[in-house]
Amino acid sequence: MKNAELTPGERERGRKFFIIFVIFNLIAFPFLSGNVITLIGLNLRIPNTIIGILSSATYISFLFLLIGKLLIRRKGAVKLLSVYYTGRNIVMIPVLILPFLMLRDNRSAAVIVLICSVFAFNILRGIHLTSDNPISAELSGSKARGAFFSRVLIYSYLITILAGALMYFILRRDPSLNGYIVIIGIGIASGIAASRFIPKIPEPKQAAQGFKEPLLQNFLDSMKLRNFRLFYSILFLSFFSVSMFTPFLVVYCKNMYAVSDSGIMLYNLIGNIGAFLMAVLSSYSIDKLGAKPLYFAFTLIGLCNALIICFFPDVEVSRGLFIFIASLFFLHLLGTSGMYNGGRIYFLSIITPAQQLNLGVVYFVILGIGGALGSLTGGFLLDLLLHLLKISSASAFRIYFSIIALLLFILLFLIQHLDNAGAYPIKSAITHILSPRDLRALALLKKLDNTKTIDEEKQIISTLGKTPSVLSIENLISKIHSPSLSIRGSALLAFKDIPFTDEIENILISELKNHPYTTAYIAAELLGEKRSKRGIKPLRDTLVTKDYFLAAKSMIALALIGDRKSIPIIAHIMEKTKNPRLIIHGAKAFELFKETEMLPLLFQKLESKTFPFIRDEILLACAGILGMYEWFYPLYVSFLERGYTGVYLLIDKINDLNNVSEVEKSRLREIVSSIFSKPYDFPLKARIYLQDHPVTAQGKNCTDIFLQYLENKTIAKLERFRFFTAGVMIYYSEADLR
Repeated sequence: MKNAELTPGERERGRKFFIIFVIFNLIAFPFLSGNVITLIGLNLRIPNTIIGILSSATYISFLFLLIGKLLIRRKGAVKLLSVYYTGRNIVMIPVLILPFLMLRDNRSAAVIVLICSVFAFNILRGIHLTSDNPISAELSGSKARGAFFSRVLIYSYLITILAGALMYFILRRDPSLNGYIVIIGIGIASGIAASRFIPKIPEPKQAAQGFKEPLLQNFLDSMKLRNFRLFYSILFLSFFSVSMFTPFLVVYCKNMYAVSDSGIMLYNLIGNIGAFLMAVLSSYSIDKLGAKPLYFAFTLIGLCNALIICFFPDVEVSRGLFIFIASLFFLHLLGTSGMYNGGRIYFLSIITPAQQLNLGVVYFVILGIGGALGSLTGGFLLDLLLHLLKISSASAFRIYFSIIALLLFILLFLIQHLDNAGAYPIKSAITHILSPRDLRALALLKKLDNTKTIDEEKQIISTLGKTPSVLSIENLISKIHSPSLSIRGSALLAFKDIPFTDEIENILISELKNHPYTTAYIAAELLGEKRSKRGIKPLRDTLVTKDYFLAAKSMIALALIGDRKSIPIIAHIMEKTKNPRLIIHGAKAFELFKETEMLPLLFQKLESKTFPFIRDEILLACAGILGMYEWFYPLYVSFLERGYTGVYLLIDKINDLNNVSEVEKSRLREIVSSIFSKPYDFPLKARIYLQDHPVTAQGKNCTDIFLQYLENKTIAKLERFRFFTAGVMIYYSEADLR
């Protein structure tokens, strides 16, 4: 059978080699593009318009995906990437002769070599980028696509930071063209090294289904959908505004503050820390919150950065200048890298595997047109403001970045109107991002996705339950459907610490009905603790189940909810059953109901041959019904540990009684002393005393119940019952005061 997608093993191996390729490429790319090219151009003293043209090459390259589309059908995605990626590094070799040309005072030739090499580099880059979406989309899968891309970015930005540090030290040591030639040489070598790992990446299978699809038809079909039309507009405007910002932030710093080339590299290094932070944040959140809200959030950061430049006062070189410029680069790369990542993942979430190639080409072409026009417009606009209109540098840059801020503001408005595509609403998502509790939940969810054993999964689920968050709730709910009993149980138990919602209530009721003998008893317990009124009927239905564990938990749950109509059903079960669990939980249920009419039934259970621990539970439940549990429990524990110690403690309680005459105290001491010494005298003396001192609990006189069972020789001979009755007499000796 022909495989329609990569196997998990193929995907895992492909990811490994793809990440190695990306790491080497992330050394090569910043050494061969971006600020390095801008700074070389400034060293050659070329005007801002030419700087804009050089910057536009990065975006013009995307137009050549159309050529890549024609080639990929014959070559395949991996071979296309291998051939043209290798070629793009080779065409940068002529740049190495720039110092030689400048020594011969041939600046024009140097500029031509730089422009030709840069454009050749980007043309070949554009062709091989055709392979990018099919390969990366197939390797990422659909379930954790955002996490995969973000993990790649984390590795990438770590390497970029190290590469930036290396460039900074190279230029600090030699800020001339020679320093840049060393940087270009390292970039070429790293790129050629990266190309060696490309053939080890598996050819995508799902995306290959769309290699023969007509691009124009796919594009026209997508344009029929409002969300695609809106996204294409947003994509164009995003890269138009970003490409107006990126290269001219360098020009701004050099023009306004005379920042050195090595200083630019240092600030760019700081900016890459912002990009790294974006990747970390995205790795935790983008698959859980969705791409749309993060796209919005990072665009908002870009807007704030532009506004800082617009409103920051003119400054002289000072201590604050470093912080100011570092903040600009940090926020710029944090925002722009986040916009790129969020936009790309959103795009992949709204297309099918068969559309990955053709609409991927459309994606990059629109990106390229927007970026190229942005760079060209930026260079022309700056030259217009600075040289033709003769506006001061400070005012010119304020006007320039105000225009960018306006574009980003429009962009925010448009992003709001995108379909959510499974994402949280923007407001909710940003609230989650700003919440330390929700960020902790996101971190735990990321760990949960990467667990390898059931024990790890159970531990993280338990911790999630103690981190109440909407995010943790949704993922805990998904674990309820696990085939593993222990995982379902851990997820249900985690619901104890999180807010109770209708959705959780429905899940618990479903669990109660459908999983007897496994986790239904946990659902019953939670329905009781959460006082679920809708849970009453299904809980009643489970009282007669053969799953005694479930029936017992349902008794307690109904008592916690306060469903007094279930008392007769529980009483009937108690009368008939000999099951210790049902007896114990039935007694506890009567205690919670404070149902004094059930005392005779509980005393009857003392009469049968039963385990001592069951009698203990019954008597403690009776103490709870009579409202004396807290008072009686420590005395009873002492009695069980050593009988006479309990008796002595009862006598101490008698001695401490207030408003009780010495004569009555003496009678009580005599009765208590007879628990062990004269067991056959105890029932008669206790009955006489109770006739004079009635026991009234929950507004009902319970004296006759005790009188009846003190006459029952089977029960009256039980030391536990005699001790309990003595405790009741002492406790209620001051009944009028209670």
